[in-house]
Amino acid sequence: MGTAPGTAQTVHGLRGFITSIRGKILLFACGIAFCATYLIGNLYAIRMGQDMGIQRLISQTKILGPQFQSAFDEMQQAALTLSHVPDIQGIERARLNGGRDPVEGSTYDAWRNRLSMIFIDQIRAHPYYIQMRYIGVANDLL
Repeated sequence: MGTAPGTAQTVHGLRGFITSIRGKILLFACGIAFCATYLIGNLYAIRMGQDMGIQRLISQTKILGPQFQSAFDEMQQAALTLSHVPDIQGIERARLNGGRDPVEGSTYDAWRNRLSMIFIDQIRAHPYYIQMRYIGVANDLL
């Protein structure tokens, strides 16, 4: 079988070029260029992904921020309202007078139980409340 004219020379010439110092330098330079392009492309893609993620977080924060602020405002208002409940003042009066409120005549434990019921009702009315706690002047926790 015959070969096309010039084919053997082309194959031999290509092998010769690859094995020559000039060919090796050219292949090495092409390899370096390919690796550099690949690394720069990947770094750019990673950076773009990070930028997109940051932008997504910023937009979600702008959307969710007012909702969180509203929830905190509501909790602050509930705490202010609960601070004026008679049970709070009764607990303090009973604590300061040996366990009995001189105004109402109720015991400290009775006031505490009433306040606990109010807290339970508040938690039921606001399912996103996890817990409620009364911290008195003397750090007396309910």
